[in-house]
Amino acid sequence: MSPRNKKQNLEIKDERREQILFAALKLFARRGIVATKVGDIAKEANISHGLLYHYFKSKDTIFLELVEMAIKGSSSVKYFQDLDIEPIDKIKLIAKMVLDEIEKNIETAYFFMMMVHATVLDTVPENIKNKISNYKIPAITIVNIIKEGQEKNQIIDDDPLSLANTFWAMIQGIATNKVCKGKEFILPKPELLVKILKK
Repeated sequence: MSPRNKKQNLEIKDERREQILFAALKLFARRGIVATKVGDIAKEANISHGLLYHYFKSKDTIFLELVEMAIKGSSSVKYFQDLDIEPIDKIKLIAKMVLDEIEKNIETAYFFMMMVHATVLDTVPENIKNKISNYKIPAITIVNIIKEGQEKNQIIDDDPLSLANTFWAMIQGIATNKVCKGKEFILPKPELLVKILKK
């Protein structure tokens, strides 16, 4: 058997990192950062404790990378703001995109749950809390679309930030239920989320 080349080694390394990250994501979403131990992550990823440290310095490093992945993923919402369609249809498309992702990839639901923990738990490291609190693209995007929809008399007259928070809270609740109930939880249609905002 010939030795692995550099490209194969990099592919294996990338696969192993993803394996660790997904295992950690699942545990962080279900238990939070404090209740999740490095040994738990190694066990979930089916690797040795020592090998995990070959890829990540600490549990906090893993958590931070997952938070950065969540932030990067949620930036895609900004794309919808500049579409040449009605504001209410922009919100419907965002709802559809997110619900489809939750339905297809349980990781998406785990990311929502982990970010809730990262936002509210006192035990999350301060640098991570700061990174999250300074990231406002999804909220601002929805607020801007809601304002546009209110100007066009498509969205109910209420505080745009409050409406945007309600929209995201519904999605977080849906993600949480998907993780807790699995396949038996039927996701609502995007129209239901839009109906709450529609005039």
